[in-house]
Amino acid sequence: MRAVIAHFKVPSFNNEMLLRPRLFVYALLSYYLFAQDFILLILNMQLAKPDLLRDFLPGAYRRTLHRWIFSRLKMCLRVTLVISVFVPSLTWCQTAELVREPILFYGRYGGDFMRSFEVRIYPDRSLVYKGIQNTKVIGERRFEIADAQYKRILREFDASEFSKMQHYYSPGFIDGPYHLVITLNIATRKPKTVRAHLYPFSVWPKELHTLMWAIEDTPQIKDALCPTLTQKLDGHSVDLCQLIREQEVSEFKKRRN
Repeated sequence: MRAVIAHFKVPSFNNEMLLRPRLFVYALLSYYLFAQDFILLILNMQLAKPDLLRDFLPGAYRRTLHRWIFSRLKMCLRVTLVISVFVPSLTWCQTAELVREPILFYGRYGGDFMRSFEVRIYPDRSLVYKGIQNTKVIGERRFEIADAQYKRILREFDASEFSKMQHYYSPGFIDGPYHLVITLNIATRKPKTVRAHLYPFSVWPKELHTLMWAIEDTPQIKDALCPTLTQKLDGHSVDLCQLIREQEVSEFKKRRN
């Protein structure tokens, strides 16, 4: 029994799919035994209640009482086992689910001359980048960010008052998918998603600009995005990252004025 309890108290992330059926079967068996004991309790109480049985069959009464006491002890042990084994393991399974869910999703999408990429950051400080088009790295890459970087990004959400932002920023005359999608989903806060069209920037609050730059300036993300060289109409090459940032900063200054 100790070996079984030790197995469930210290589960491995590699056997999660095996752990869930075991927990389900074990819990089902425990609840079945609990229900069986409860029924026996009712029956034994009915047998022990009549005075006739107690007066004329004292031995049978004592045996019934003893069986009832031992049955209750076994039931208490089983309930204790369920609480000490099943509940912590179930809590671990729920925690494992949360670890696999990203606390941050950041996506930028654009046309032929715009960058398209996605970023997911997880509670274990892992970062998954996916370049779609017009980025230095195309495809998926995985990185690890430092704890200081992780906390800095969360502080940027607080500084920008992300929880008070609108869910949608659009001028109304643009039809099509949103160019910017940011989702924050952490255990201590209500999940929220903000979607915005990139143009015109005049519908954006300035805090959305600063939050966007704080995320994109994370070294691992920035190195995967830039530099991205493209050709202008005059034939000269230009860094698309620099060109987009200059335009965004120009719009940001207009918003401040």
